[in-house]
Amino acid sequence: MKKRLAALLILCMTVSCLAGCSNGTDSPDAADSSGTESEGADAESSFEGQTLNVIMQDHSAVESVIEAKGKFEEATGATVNIETLPQSEVLSKAQLTLSSGSSDYDVVMFDHKYTTQFAEAGWVVPLSEFVEKDGYDTGDFMQGFVEALSYDGDIYALPFYGESTMLMYNTEMFADAKIEGAPKTAEEFWDACDKLKEAGYSAFACRANRDEGQNVYIWTGFFLGAGADWFDEEGNLSVNTEEAAAGTEAFIKVLQDYSINGVESYNWDNVQLAFQQGKIAMAIDATNFAARLEDESQSTVVGKVGYSVVPEGLSVPSTSTWGLGINKASENQDLGWEFIKWCLGEEIMLQTAVDGLRADVTRASVMNSEEYTSKYDYEDGNWIQVVIDSMNAAPADYEPRITDWTTLGDAMATAVSKSLDGEDIKSSLEEAQKSCSDITNDAYTPVNR
Repeated sequence: MKKRLAALLILCMTVSCLAGCSNGTDSPDAADSSGTESEGADAESSFEGQTLNVIMQDHSAVESVIEAKGKFEEATGATVNIETLPQSEVLSKAQLTLSSGSSDYDVVMFDHKYTTQFAEAGWVVPLSEFVEKDGYDTGDFMQGFVEALSYDGDIYALPFYGESTMLMYNTEMFADAKIEGAPKTAEEFWDACDKLKEAGYSAFACRANRDEGQNVYIWTGFFLGAGADWFDEEGNLSVNTEEAAAGTEAFIKVLQDYSINGVESYNWDNVQLAFQQGKIAMAIDATNFAARLEDESQSTVVGKVGYSVVPEGLSVPSTSTWGLGINKASENQDLGWEFIKWCLGEEIMLQTAVDGLRADVTRASVMNSEEYTSKYDYEDGNWIQVVIDSMNAAPADYEPRITDWTTLGDAMATAVSKSLDGEDIKSSLEEAQKSCSDITNDAYTPVNR
C-alpha cells in the first residue's frame, strides 16, 4: 500500500473504551428502536420509488439482512433486491458486472484481496467521499479490516464480515498428554506435537488441498512466520527464498508427521468436522470455527476447546474480510451508501449475531456488547480476547492484494500440494517463482522487513 490508513486494530484498547464506540457517536449511522436510520424521514423523501440492486455472498448473516430489509425500505421508500450467490460465483458475477460498466448491481460484496484491482480500475466508488460528507465514524469497525478494504488512502468498501486465524486445541487431549496450556512459540508447538503423538493422538490438522482458499490460506501463515515475504524491497516476487522454504517445510512436516490420515485432501469443513468429532488435538484455522465447535447439536467437544493466538515463530494470523462497496456505474450511489450504513449498523450486525451463529462481526461495539459476549462466551470469554489479539497482529497483506492474486495463489497452492506429495520443496517453490516471475508489486508493504 502506498499509504496506510492507521495502525492495525486500535481495538486493543480497553474493553470499556471499545464499548463506548457505538452508533450513538456517529449520527449518520445511528439507529432508532425500529432498526432504521435516524435520518430515515429525510431519506424517505429522497429515495421514494427508487430500486437498489445488491449482490452478496450466500451467508447466514445475509439471510438475516434479507429478513430485516423491510425496515430499510419502509424508512427510505426504496425497494431493495438482494441476490445471493456462493463465494466463487458472487466474485465472478461482480467482476463481470463491474468490468463491463454495467449498472445491474448498485452495491457489490467482494473479498478484500480484490480491493486493489477494483480501485485501480475505477470500478467502485471511493467511500471516503461519503464518509467525509456525512462525518461518518469508521472507528468502531476493526481497523485491520478497514485497511484491507482500502487503497492509496481511500476506503473502497466497509467490512460486512471478517476473520483471522487462531490455534484451537482439545483441552482433554492436552491434559492426557500432560501438556500445560496452549503452545505460545514454535518450540512449544513442536514439543506439544511430540507429546500428543506419543499419547496416541493425531496432533494437528489444517486445510491441505489445493483448491482456492484452502492450503494457501493456512500455509501463508507458516510462510510469513518463517520470515518470508511475498515481494522483496524492489517489489519483485520472492517466494523461493530460504525463509519461504523453511516455512513450507514446517507446514509439510506437521501434516506428514503429526496429522490424521487423508489430511492432504482436507478443506476447512473437513478440519472443522474432525475437530468437532474429537479426532484431532490441534488446528489452525478461522476464528469463526468456535461457533460450531461449541454447538452442542453438532459437536462432541463443547466446553473442551482452548483458544490461543498462533504460536510465535511458527505462523502469523491471517486477515480475511468481505466488504460492501458501490458500483461506479450505479445511478443510485447515494441510496447505496444509505443501505451500506444501515446494513453495517450496530443494531443490524448485533441482530444477525444473536439470531444465528455468527462469530465474524466487524464492529468492536458489537463484539463487546453484553448480548454478544453472553452468547459467544467461549472458554470463559478467552475466545473474544484471542480474536481481538489475532486481528491486531494480522497484516492487511497477509495475502497480497494484487490483481494477479488468483494466478499467484494457484501457483503457490500447486507448489505446496506437490511438496506434500513428496516433491522437493525448493524445486516446487522455484517452479512457482518462475511461472509468476512477471508479477511485481512496488506498492507492497513487507510483513517482515
